[in-house]
Amino acid sequence: EGEYFNDYYDRQGEKYFYTLLKPLANLEILQPADFIDWGQTAMYETEIGVGECASVVIDLVSILIFEADEKADWAKEAFAENRLVDAIYHAYSVMISAAKGLLLDKDVNCSTHHGIISEFDKNYPELSGGQGFKEKIMQINQHEPSYEFAVNYLSEAFDFLEKVKSSPRFANA
Repeated sequence: EGEYFNDYYDRQGEKYFYTLLKPLANLEILQPADFIDWGQTAMYETEIGVGECASVVIDLVSILIFEADEKADWAKEAFAENRLVDAIYHAYSVMISAAKGLLLDKDVNCSTHHGIISEFDKNYPELSGGQGFKEKIMQINQHEPSYEFAVNYLSEAFDFLEKVKSSPRFANA
């Protein structure tokens, strides 16, 4: 009691939770009553009706672009507060989120920053603006977090985001 979950998890260890949850994966022990929803009396049926598919359909690509916009705001805020390292990192995140959004739009699934960076120029060479996306984004590893670098890097990140948002995928959105 009064313990944070992360501390509890660390104290118990991963094996504890695996052992605790493993029996729930055994479908052979299910009884007919297990197929009745809480508070209901009828068996679950796989027919589609009102409320049967109560999930929200989301446009993950648009969400990633929205997140890129949000990260751009964070970058501007950090820059205004002279937190250059944070501003530069947020600018990097802007480019990663925007690039991932467009890659997902082409059904290119990349779950790592390396994958996103590697795949982007192959799939969207027209959005690199003369300089490859990898070259542009990886400047973060080649420069100290100076005021001049922050100004240039944020500008490139914001320009890139605007190019992504004006691409055909979002032109009529």
